[in-house]
Amino acid sequence: MFEARQRRVYERELAALREVAETRSSWLRQVEGLASIGAWSIDLDTKEMTWSDQVFILHDLPIGALPTTGEALLFYLEEDRERVRRHLAQTRATGLPFRFDAGLVTAKGRLRYVRATGELERWGGRPKRLVGVVQDVTEQHEAELQLWRSAHIDGLSGIPNRTLFQKRLREMIGAAGATGSVALLLLDLDGFKEVNDTRGHDAGDEVLRSVAGRLRALFPELDCARLGGDEFAILLANTEDRSAVEARAEAILNAVRRGVPFCGDWLYVSGSIGIAYYPFDAATAEDLLRFADLALYAAKRSGRARTSSYSPNIGAQFTARRGAIEMVREAGLAGGIVPAFQPCLDLADGRELGCEALVRLRTGGGELVGPSAFWAAMSDPESLRIIDERMLILVTEQMAIWRQAGKDPGIVALNASEHTFNGGDYARTVLDRLEQLALPPSSLRIEVTETVFLGENSQAVEAAIAELARAGVSIALDDFGTGHASLIHLRDYPIDWIKIDRSFVSGMSLVGRSGTIVKAMIDLAHALDIKVVAEGIETEDQRDFLRGAGCDAGQGFLFSAGTPVAASTGGRPRPA
Repeated sequence: MFEARQRRVYERELAALREVAETRSSWLRQVEGLASIGAWSIDLDTKEMTWSDQVFILHDLPIGALPTTGEALLFYLEEDRERVRRHLAQTRATGLPFRFDAGLVTAKGRLRYVRATGELERWGGRPKRLVGVVQDVTEQHEAELQLWRSAHIDGLSGIPNRTLFQKRLREMIGAAGATGSVALLLLDLDGFKEVNDTRGHDAGDEVLRSVAGRLRALFPELDCARLGGDEFAILLANTEDRSAVEARAEAILNAVRRGVPFCGDWLYVSGSIGIAYYPFDAATAEDLLRFADLALYAAKRSGRARTSSYSPNIGAQFTARRGAIEMVREAGLAGGIVPAFQPCLDLADGRELGCEALVRLRTGGGELVGPSAFWAAMSDPESLRIIDERMLILVTEQMAIWRQAGKDPGIVALNASEHTFNGGDYARTVLDRLEQLALPPSSLRIEVTETVFLGENSQAVEAAIAELARAGVSIALDDFGTGHASLIHLRDYPIDWIKIDRSFVSGMSLVGRSGTIVKAMIDLAHALDIKVVAEGIETEDQRDFLRGAGCDAGQGFLFSAGTPVAASTGGRPRPA
């Protein structure tokens, strides 16, 4: 009886132990499922593997359909497979634990990412098994990948952004070392702003995506990038053959020129490229980028749709331009922009018809300097805007002072750059200023060069000039004969005056070609009921020739230099 009782106790205890084991096993399976973690082992003697249920689930295999070790490795992506083998072999040889992340394709063709950790188990002092766990980290991997893409890939174009580009540039320079070379090509789109303005941002975005796709087709994915706006960068390694680099640049320009289909129509842009070379032009990534940018600026200044390579001369030009820009901006802040007035005379009788307002800058030392000292800044839109805005205020103010003093200055000519028209409200600004000071619009002449008609905002220019002309402001075409399409401008715009450039005046003679051209200009203008003023008259012979040719007016050193107004002398001009 005692033995029977003892056997029943034993059976109850064994059942309880089995229940605990089964409960623990159930708990373990639940934990494995919740965490997407499975356990595995490999017997080093028999090569036999054991997998927990979750490992089968992760591989999309039926539970119990255990593959061989070699077959299990084939689930991993080809680029990860050898690395997995090395980790397992190293742990077996050294006893050190391993940890790796890798991609695998399941039996159902799904791409998953896993994190595996493992260690060596010894029995009796000798290696017996590799044991470990594997976790499905696909969601985490995709989240990390998305974060990485957000930080490094341009969302619109799908190619690397500035951050990844700068990292790649430093890596390529580091790999090149002292014996290799790298070429950096900066591409800027010409005509992109016009597409954006006239066709909308959707059209502009389509152009950017198309250009990015064409660059990706020409270069490895990580070697081209969008730096922002409509600027792209391309990196080339081992670039001792510059002709080959220039050929690649030309291929880029040809690709950019191809039309972009959009809403049943075609969009067209072109490109300019600046090139700089490591280590020939620059020794650091920062300088290489800066010098390529200078070369790009030179390409755009040379007419766009072309390639320019960095040279020390380009660097010197940039340094001069930067100094001139700083001079203009400092003068603008310090009240150092000063108008000087050069009289314009009737060549027939010598009467003073009016004057032209010329810009001067007062330096920190008090010296008054002319445009030759800051000419390099005259291509900078912001510098021109500062000068134009300040000159409009100062010149009209002086016109009002003269009139209040009972003096008639005649028609005062004021220059306006193409960038002044970009805001779209230039005409209204001028007319409001004249009204504020009770100045008649006929007292002002706006002088523009032909470049204002050739820019991307030609429609805004046309509208502004038409509005000024309707209000009574006269319009003069400056530097006539030195531009691209003067006759078209005379036909299409309300031009009242043309100004013959000093380069023609200085080369005139009774038998020279310049004289013949000048006479033809005067005759053409008069046939169109347009008056003519010649600038840069320095000799009596030049004056006499122009008078004989029928030129209406003239200005130049023969009559007077441009002189600022001296407040201490009652508003009379004084020589600059």
